[in-house]
Amino acid sequence: MYVVGAGWIGTAAMLGDSHLVLWLCAILLFFIPLAAVVVWLNRVRPLEGGLYQWAHAAFGPAVGFLAAWNLWAYTVVVMSEFGIIIATTLSYLAGPGWKPVTDSAWYVPAVSVLMVLMLITVTALGLRIGKWLHGFGGVANLIAFAAVIGVPFVALAWGRLGSYHPLVLAAPAMSLMSVNIFTKMAMGAFSGFEYVAILAGECRDPARSIARATWIATPVIGFMFIFGTSSVLALVPGNQIDLISPIPQVLRVGLGGASIAGVAATILIGVLLARYIANVCFIFAGNTRLPMVAGWQGQVPGWFGRVSGRLRSPVNSILFVAAIVLALALASTAGVGRQEAFQLLNNASGILYALAYLAMFAIPVLGRRELRGRIPLWVRSAALSGFVVTLLYVLFALLPIVQVRSATHFAAKIVATVLVINLTGVGVYWAGRARGRVDPR
Repeated sequence: MYVVGAGWIGTAAMLGDSHLVLWLCAILLFFIPLAAVVVWLNRVRPLEGGLYQWAHAAFGPAVGFLAAWNLWAYTVVVMSEFGIIIATTLSYLAGPGWKPVTDSAWYVPAVSVLMVLMLITVTALGLRIGKWLHGFGGVANLIAFAAVIGVPFVALAWGRLGSYHPLVLAAPAMSLMSVNIFTKMAMGAFSGFEYVAILAGECRDPARSIARATWIATPVIGFMFIFGTSSVLALVPGNQIDLISPIPQVLRVGLGGASIAGVAATILIGVLLARYIANVCFIFAGNTRLPMVAGWQGQVPGWFGRVSGRLRSPVNSILFVAAIVLALALASTAGVGRQEAFQLLNNASGILYALAYLAMFAIPVLGRRELRGRIPLWVRSAALSGFVVTLLYVLFALLPIVQVRSATHFAAKIVATVLVINLTGVGVYWAGRARGRVDPR
């Protein structure tokens, strides 16, 4: 549910037939190293907080806090993207008759407000409710991808598509755009496995169950990305790809002709919408646990770490994160188009995520000896590969892959956002250290 984002198949489709080669490179150079590092670090330290706990143990409290801060900030920004994603998916669900509403200036902000209210409610009720929604989201994502992978075969049978060759091996062009998109297909598309370890303390036998889930999911995820991209290429012209919601676009193009097919497309888009809702709830739930754990450690005010006796969830942290998500969601669409706003949020959040990943991939190579010594040499080598790909992602995230008003302003906004967030994190850390450890109760 979390790793396989629908938007990445649209991004990869911009490469044409060379997407297959670059998906395979992304799996080899980033995805497998990520899975190996996450499995081994979770085996060594299967603790609530995941990456925060790993970086804390390997490099000390300051680096641990900043790694968690960037991971936390990433999820805050990426949740702001979901207001745009859900609003765009709803517009496909509503159909062209609702275009005056879905194109209006107030539409995306209104959807964002409703999304945040839903996040507060579901997360406050805790994992006893959220786990069912998360599980349903995973099933919904599999259904949506199965549909989009099957659409070209249906279109072929109906005569709407002349031919379909999903596995074409073509060498990618050696250009900045190709490398840019490759880094997004690697770090952008395949990141996320470490996130499940944030809730490790609430899982049964996390060391074993997380490892099994990771290795089972790996080939399935690769299959979904590769064949999903092929479907986009088969049905949508390259200059018309919707980078926000390519799956609804493919379903409408491939199934939108006949009345029964149109109903099927509407149902499947609704299923995909359910996945988006479940996914953002999962991200939000994990995000609120990071301030909670930091409050327990005494690195932020103890207010963040307080758990409601009745709901058994960190309500204070939930309300704080919700306020920031809503503010970013409303600010991101001011004065720019929907596609540019999405790219701006997506690239800024990606850099924040990548900074946390750089810390994680450095642990097997540069972490404290007592932790590093328990990790096999092959995992350390894989971590080095992941580190290099992640660093390339950071550099190329400053370059847009869509038409923007000013590429310089686009990069400047991203750099300013990342700097302000990290300087704020440094200030919060030292303020928390000055106050001393806080009682976790």
